[in-house]
Amino acid sequence: MGATNGPAASASFTHPAGVALDAAGTIYVADTYNNRIRAIDALATLVSSAAGQGWWGSADGSAGMASFYHPEGLAVSATRLIIADRYNNLIRVLHLK
Repeated sequence: MGATNGPAASASFTHPAGVALDAAGTIYVADTYNNRIRAIDALATLVSSAAGQGWWGSADGSAGMASFYHPEGLAVSATRLIIADRYNNLIRVLHLK
């Protein structure tokens, strides 16, 4: 358990629930209890925080400013990551670069 970013072998998650894969091979994970969306690079070597501040909330905005309250389900399109934000009872959209 934890929220450590970095090399995949030493990264940690707390209750990862949803997973989605984009066209470039990036894997997105709903790290539910950390209230973050995490990204694993296409080579599966590096984990980083893609969105969320690590505490619960419902703020919209850029990936670094957004907050979630137990994100769970994920889906991805060419330009968007769709997030089921469970305890906020919201479907959220994160625009991908």
